Amino acid sequence: MLKHTFKIVLLAAICSAAPLLSAADNTRYLEEEIARLRQMVNALQDENASYQSAVAELRRKQNDLHQDNQKLHGELRQIRELVKNDAAARDAQLRKLSDQLEKLANMPVPTVPATTPAPASPQQQLTPVTETTPEEYEVYIVEKGATLSVISRVYGVSVSEIKRANKMKNDFLKIGQKILIPVKKK
Repeated sequence: MLKHTFKIVLLAAICSAAPLLSAADNTRYLEEEIARLRQMVNALQDENASYQSAVAELRRKQNDLHQDNQKLHGELRQIRELVKNDAAARDAQLRKLSDQLEKLANMPVPTVPATTPAPASPQQQLTPVTETTPEEYEVYIVEKGATLSVISRVYGVSVSEIKRANKMKNDFLKIGQKILIPVKKK
């Protein structure tokens, strides 16, 4: 439709200019007009190609962003699942430790019979003990992560008292090891 309208307008222009222009002038005029129109068409085609290229680039970037977004969503789901599982494991471990502490707190305290020391020989000099001497002991089974300092804080006795009660030469403990915890006289 547009082509036909253009031809009609062009013919009308030629016809109206025909009496004033010679055939050579009309031909030159039409050739110039056609050349100008071709330049316009070429410019529009170049512009269109540029837009199509830009649209294709934007679609590629959109696709890349979509894929990155999907990947991040997957990683986020995995992280949430790991955090959830880790929290559940920590909760279970805390419940277990709490139960063990409760059992320890409810355990009867074993008593060690007091022994009377043999009378000192005249040359042997006894040194008075400044600390209160424990009369009883509690048995503690070493758990993972337990240290003498933590145990001493929990029971309110010094590390040296625990080491002395167990005749320990160093601070090393083994999981499952039974140690005596001094209980102060009341």
